[in-house]
Amino acid sequence: MQQATNGSSKNAAHGDGATSALNGASTNGQSSSGRPPKISKRDGDVIRLVGQYLQDLGLTKSVDQLMEESGLCLNHPAAARFHQHILSGEWVKAEADLLELKNLLDDPDDVVKMRFLLLEQKYLELLEDGRAIDALEVLRHQLTPLKHNVQRVHQLSSYIMCSTSEDLREQSGWPGASAESRGLLMSRLQQFLPPSVMVPGNRLETLLEQSAELQRSRCPFHNTAADTADHGLLVDHVCSREQFPTETVQILQEHNDEVWFCKFSPDGRLLASGSKDSTIIVWDVNMDTYTLKPRHTLLGHMDGPHGYALCYLAWSPDSRYLLAAHESPEVRAEADLLELKNLLDDPDDVVKMRFLLLEQKYLELLEDGRAIDALEVLRHQLTPLKHNVQRVHQLSSYIMCSTSEDLREQSGWPGASAESRGLLMSRLQQFLPPSVMVPGNRLETLLEQSAELQRSRCPFHNTAADTADHGLLVDHVCSREQFPTETVQILQEHN
Repeated sequence: MQQATNGSSKNAAHGDGATSALNGASTNGQSSSGRPPKISKRDGDVIRLVGQYLQDLGLTKSVDQLMEESGLCLNHPAAARFHQHILSGEWVKAEADLLELKNLLDDPDDVVKMRFLLLEQKYLELLEDGRAIDALEVLRHQLTPLKHNVQRVHQLSSYIMCSTSEDLREQSGWPGASAESRGLLMSRLQQFLPPSVMVPGNRLETLLEQSAELQRSRCPFHNTAADTADHGLLVDHVCSREQFPTETVQILQEHNDEVWFCKFSPDGRLLASGSKDSTIIVWDVNMDTYTLKPRHTLLGHMDGPHGYALCYLAWSPDSRYLLAAHESPEVRAEADLLELKNLLDDPDDVVKMRFLLLEQKYLELLEDGRAIDALEVLRHQLTPLKHNVQRVHQLSSYIMCSTSEDLREQSGWPGASAESRGLLMSRLQQFLPPSVMVPGNRLETLLEQSAELQRSRCPFHNTAADTADHGLLVDHVCSREQFPTETVQILQEHN
């Protein structure tokens, strides 16, 4: 049986699905010996994610080229055959594939659940095709002996009384023998397959959507109703200040003092407001008119006849529970307000870009010992720009450097190298719209944002204990055992 781990390397695996690469220069992703380059686990995950996305688009030749050049397999060969046989309805072959996959499952007992789902589809398709005798054979001699989900077996047996395929689909809620129903079956089966064996469906889209969700949560002017633009993937999501609603629709006057905190529920149907009058009002939101109506008034913390002001509210993710924090007279909380500056596309940026380019040219000429040419650039190209005069004066002082080492030491410039030109390109790229040039490391940025969102949602996340590389193919989850439970110190300074 062919085994595969973490990307199912076609060649000899060397940990984490990476393949060995001989020492020597690399050409077009290949080492000088013609072998694929050594690929880290993360890079292997990204390659497989991109491969899956290309495959979903129907770009199979591109996928084949990508896998061949990287030395990886998109999915384990047995999983790929299993997927193909499910979609084509070749149930006998799919069952044989399932036996081969058994040893690759996290829990070998899951093979029973997978076989049950497979035979259920086979049974329904036979019934729809009018082959009741064959369907009954599957029910009696294949499904029933599994002794799994007996209640579902009884339900399936009742469908044998359906007189037409339309009646069958109506009674069962099953869409029929189609690419749709087999695709749904494959999605359910894939839940049992480790990501090292088969990349989870639409995984890259899931990660990108998580990244977009984090961006929206950080957007200070995000307004769902007004945000209809497709922001794409090449820049982070930003709503303009002009999109933010400024028209007064309703004035809420039910509180008897200053309102210190408001928070919409995650489902958007409720608003909670906390006031200095020590009350919390929960409002119903009319989703058509966006007006509010009081539902509950809750009394906050009291100290005799006087209450403490409500200064913070938080909803549970399911919008069922509300957490409230009050402020005591001894403690005052202050909020820092950040002023946000909108960055606009400005044609005058070309001057700044030209300055950066000529600065690099000037320094490289100096390093090369061509002081006359460098001076020409300084006098007749940099100076006339009338941009960053202080930097021009600083650059002029470098012309006195007697050696290239002295120049690099005085300027802090790394020299005429791929490194310094790469840094220059990064600075120039800040002025280029993403439609013109994809920002550097953009996919890495989006995937890291996705990982950050996953960590923020992990109920037991413990940075100190979390040293594992969770990869990209499953969401980040810390186990309950990682969460610290030992009391280190008891703070008793408060009264």
